[in-house]
Amino acid sequence: MPGNGSERLNSPRGIVFDPSDTLYVADSGNHRIQKLDNSGPPAETATRNSTNGPNSTQLRQPADVAVDSAQNMLIADTMNYRIQYWANGAYNGTTVGGTGRNFCLKANVYLIMYFRKI
Repeated sequence: MPGNGSERLNSPRGIVFDPSDTLYVADSGNHRIQKLDNSGPPAETATRNSTNGPNSTQLRQPADVAVDSAQNMLIADTMNYRIQYWANGAYNGTTVGGTGRNFCLKANVYLIMYFRKI
């Protein structure tokens, strides 16, 4: 059953594990990235916000996430047409790809794939 509590997801998309086996989920319908470590539930909102919007503190239907060894994230922020770099513990992201207007979705995929190799 979909929901917006920390124990629920709504239209989950991309998932990834970081080097310490923490699971990250692009919770598209809740406009957030959820993080679940080895200790189990409840999950934590890694982006610290689940409000839909275009500001640097917001996402709009994220489709994928990549995480490096320092738990920094690259997020395919699909409906904002951008890639957000989100430093570990930060309250906002920085746009590193896209213009906020409709652009080739392949750019999202290539940036995420590159980041996953780092």
